[in-house]
Amino acid sequence: MEHLLSGAEKPSAKVQGRHIYDLHALALMPSSAEKELLMGYLTQIIHERGDWRGAVITLRSVDISNLQILFAAQTSDYSSDYLAWVEMKNFRVKLESNARFN
Repeated sequence: MEHLLSGAEKPSAKVQGRHIYDLHALALMPSSAEKELLMGYLTQIIHERGDWRGAVITLRSVDISNLQILFAAQTSDYSSDYLAWVEMKNFRVKLESNARFN
């Protein structure tokens, strides 16, 4: 993906683990360029997995890394931080029993 987005620098933070996102909370968020980018990516994953009924989606570390690259490529100054945006918007599911995925 880095070669396709030649202008984007790879984010320096190595992502480990998985993210679990609440799709209902994400759908209720106001429209934004960031939300549209994420929703497009998630729609592709849901389509590939054949999982159209889920209330949550689990993303692997490679998915998160790809989203970091896409978010960085979205702005001309490469300042868009995907992980910070996710934390600010609060749609990530954080469960005690999920500690091994965080």
